Amino acid sequence: MSTRTTVIVFVVLFALGVLLIVVLPFFYFSDSGSGGAGTPPSAPSGTPPPTPSDENASPTDRGLFRSDDGGKTWQQKTWVEGGNESIASFRVNRLAVHPTRPETLFLATNGNGLWMNDSRGDLWAPVRDQAGVLQDHADVEGIAVNPSDPDEWYVAVYQNRRGRLLRSTDGGGSFAEVYATPVERFGVFDVFYDRGRGSITIATGQGGLFESTDQGGTWRTVRWFADGLTAFFVNPLRLDTRFAVSSKGSLFRTMDRGETWVDVTPSFKKFRGALENQHWVMDRAGGLYLGSAYGLLRSRDNAGTFASPPLIIPGGDAVSVIAVAIDPRNRRDIVVSTASQMYRSFDDGETWSILPPPSSLRVTHIAFDPSAANTLYAVVAP
Repeated sequence: MSTRTTVIVFVVLFALGVLLIVVLPFFYFSDSGSGGAGTPPSAPSGTPPPTPSDENASPTDRGLFRSDDGGKTWQQKTWVEGGNESIASFRVNRLAVHPTRPETLFLATNGNGLWMNDSRGDLWAPVRDQAGVLQDHADVEGIAVNPSDPDEWYVAVYQNRRGRLLRSTDGGGSFAEVYATPVERFGVFDVFYDRGRGSITIATGQGGLFESTDQGGTWRTVRWFADGLTAFFVNPLRLDTRFAVSSKGSLFRTMDRGETWVDVTPSFKKFRGALENQHWVMDRAGGLYLGSAYGLLRSRDNAGTFASPPLIIPGGDAVSVIAVAIDPRNRRDIVVSTASQMYRSFDDGETWSILPPPSSLRVTHIAFDPSAANTLYAVVAP
C-alpha cells in the first residue's frame, strides 16, 4: 500500500471516530426531548409533567380582610365575580362604605380603577362603563355618594395625565367627566358631597379648592392654597366647619364654608413626626384623629388643640400609626394599626387591647361596618 493510500485511510478512520464519539451523541440527546440540546427525555406517556409554579396565584397575606368577631379572627376577601381573579395585589388608595347601603364597599385603587361589591367583601367586581370614561387602569383617589340618591356618584381619578372628576347617575353604569385639571400631572385628590346644599367640593394637587352647586356643570373657586391639597373633610355636625390638608402636612380650617381660613398646623406641629405619613379621620361627632409618624393624636375642639391618647405604644418613638377607624355607632370604640400590630380601645383611648393582625404585613386601611356590630374590614399591603 502506498504512502498516499495509507494517509487517506488514516484520515477516513479518524473522521469516522470523531463522528461516533462527538457528533452522534449530540443528535441523540437533541432528538430525545422538545427542548433542544441537553434537554432530558420527556416523561413516558401517561405520566403527568411537573406542575410549574403559578406566578399569578393570589397571595394569601394581602388584600382585603374581614372580621366578624371584632378583630379576633380574619378571613381574606379578595375574589372577583365570575372568575379566578383576585384583588389581593392591588394598591389601595381608599376603602369606603356606601353611606346608605352598608353591605356595599368601594375599593379605590392605584392603577386598577374602581372596584365594588354588594356582599360585605365576599365577591368583587370592577366598575366599568361601556364608554370607558372611567378607565380600567385609572388611579382612583376618592368617591362621594349622594345619600339622597344612592346611584349618584362622584369619583376623583387620575387618568390620561390629568386629575378628573367623573359623575355617574346610574350607580356606575355610565360616567360623564365634569372636571379636569387645566394642567397635566396634577390630580384631584378628594371629593366631598354636601348633603345640606347638594353641592360638591374637590381638592386638587394644584392647590385649588373648588365647589359646584349644579352637579359639576359649573365651578367656583373656594380658595387657592400655596401648596397642593391631598385631603378635604367636613365636621358632620357643623357643615360650615371644614378642613383642607396640604401636601406638606399643614391643616387649614374654615368655620364659614370657606369664606375665611386659619392655619391650625401649630396646634399639632409640636408633636415630632406629626407632619409625616398622615392619615386623618373625623368621627360622626366631629372628633378629629390624626395617625402619623408621631403616633395617634386627637382633637375635640375642631383642631384648636390636640392631645395624644395613652396608647400602649409610646408616641414619638418612631412607631407610626398607619390607619385609624372610629365606630360610627360608638365614638369611644377606636381601632388603630401600626407597622406590625393592631390595637382597639372601647373606652375612648384610655385602655387598649392588642388585636391579631390579618397577616404579617401592614394594615393600611381600617373600616367599621356601620350595621354589623362585630364586623371590621382591613386592607393589608407590603
